[in-house]
Amino acid sequence: MPPRIRPLVDGSVKPFFLWCMHCQRRCARKYTRYADRPFEIDCHFSGNGSILCHKCSGDGAACKSVAAGMLGNGWDYSQILRWASTFWDEDEDDEEYKWPEKVRLSVASALKHLNSAFSITEKVHRRAHALTSEDHEVMATYYPFVEQRRRLLVQLPVPDKHEGEDGWDSYGSSRLLRLLPGDPGYVLWMVALRAFRGAIEDAISNSAVLRGLNEVAGRELVGGVMCCFPVACEDI
Repeated sequence: MPPRIRPLVDGSVKPFFLWCMHCQRRCARKYTRYADRPFEIDCHFSGNGSILCHKCSGDGAACKSVAAGMLGNGWDYSQILRWASTFWDEDEDDEEYKWPEKVRLSVASALKHLNSAFSITEKVHRRAHALTSEDHEVMATYYPFVEQRRRLLVQLPVPDKHEGEDGWDSYGSSRLLRLLPGDPGYVLWMVALRAFRGAIEDAISNSAVLRGLNEVAGRELVGGVMCCFPVACEDI
């Protein structure tokens, strides 16, 4: 079955990846590398028919999702945020965090850098396509670019209705556009992904040493965690 949209207690909906960039940047500014908590984009839409999210409606801010040509990168970023939140999972037996504070703070620091890199990459993409203005003629030139890119996509077949959430995730991801080699911002984002992954691997390796694990056991610990990393780090 398709992944469920998360309704909140007040009936509003918190999107998984179609949050607005205003909320992403607002939450990223408040998130510090010393924050012992996962990073979360606090963006939700009410059911009253407004095209603005709750925060932008109150602030009178421009409520814009990630640019269409980068929605796939926004999806990947959201998958990473969800994956990274598991470092704050609690042990079922004693309700203590499964990972020590030093690891969690290292993850928070890496998230801080990743948040900034995504925001900058999205700005670079918008500037490259002159999307920073409200000129409708400029937007009219962007739509053909998006349509041309969509024709290059290799979409997966629609999953069977009994397919699990992973299958629907893969299908949904295959329908979204991503930056390609040569695009402004592509190298920036690929480097950010590699830096994030490397920081997490280093944090786990250091934790293994502090736990007294030998080199083989340490590599197995790193491999066991990173095998679930949801995004491929492409060559540059």
